[in-house]
Amino acid sequence: MTVGKTLFVTCGATVPFPDLVECVINEKFIVEIIKNGYTRLVVQFGTGYESTFLTLLSGLNIANCTATLSDSKKIPNGDFSIYGSNKTPVCRTFNKTNGHDEVFSIVGFGISMNVEQYIKDNVDLVISHAGTGSILDSLKLKKPLIVCVNTSLMDNHQEQIANKFGSMGYVLACHPKLDELIEKFDESQVYEFKEFPTSKNVKFENLLKTLAYK
Repeated sequence: MTVGKTLFVTCGATVPFPDLVECVINEKFIVEIIKNGYTRLVVQFGTGYESTFLTLLSGLNIANCTATLSDSKKIPNGDFSIYGSNKTPVCRTFNKTNGHDEVFSIVGFGISMNVEQYIKDNVDLVISHAGTGSILDSLKLKKPLIVCVNTSLMDNHQEQIANKFGSMGYVLACHPKLDELIEKFDESQVYEFKEFPTSKNVKFENLLKTLAYK
């Protein structure tokens, strides 16, 4: 199998983001990213969500493919132990029904101590919750980024943070709705993201703090 691109989804380490996970573990979304050359979807789903994630994954079907739960180490760049994953990742592969060529793999894990290194080494596009830390991690690694606002949070300032980064051209921002996420994914394939400054920007950091603690 030709190794294609990798999409990485991070929901954060502590608060689950089921609305985002349900959007990406969806046949319509996966068919769209396969059309754009992606062969791996990696989901960091956070703490306390593994059983729900496994249920979603087990119920996922892709037309004209058969699915099997498998060992993530058997797929390209699938050894997450070197990135500090706290448990063996959940992995499901999809193969064409008329042959043995693997067409797509989904890997999910709760927490990794070195997500940034995995993103740097392997990832072509990131979809992240709108936490400031996760956004900055991806931007500093110069990875294209879609920011999805967790609208279920109390005292939620993610909307302002996502909109501010989006208005400056660094990210594309959306809500956890399937059609909206697909629209932003398609846009990301042609969008010219503005390069995030790697030097310390005190003015910008103070602005983020103002938004986060407003």
